[in-house]
Amino acid sequence: MKMKNLRSVAALIAASTLSLAAPAHADAVRGVIIQTEGHISPSCRTVVLKRKDNGQSMSFRIAATNSEDGVMAVTLTALSTGREVQIFYTPGVTTGCGSEPRIEYISLYAQGY
Repeated sequence: MKMKNLRSVAALIAASTLSLAAPAHADAVRGVIIQTEGHISPSCRTVVLKRKDNGQSMSFRIAATNSEDGVMAVTLTALSTGREVQIFYTPGVTTGCGSEPRIEYISLYAQGY
């Protein structure tokens, strides 16, 4: 019985780890957040990224969620610290508020990485 429980726990951990990975079909862009906002309609929140590769600005939307909003927390931290982020998104997939792509996954990097 204990071995079966250990296997179940291992499977749960493996599934949880996979759900944290970036979507396989997503595009990625790295840079610095130069603007983020709250909005009366949560799906209309905008994030502006200054791209590391070409210096151009790129806008994204943060989807509304019913749980703790990790994407907003990371964008606010990145904006206030000036740290680089990498945003994963699928072109053409929006929050339903505007044509900007929806952030699917965001990573925050330590200084110099």
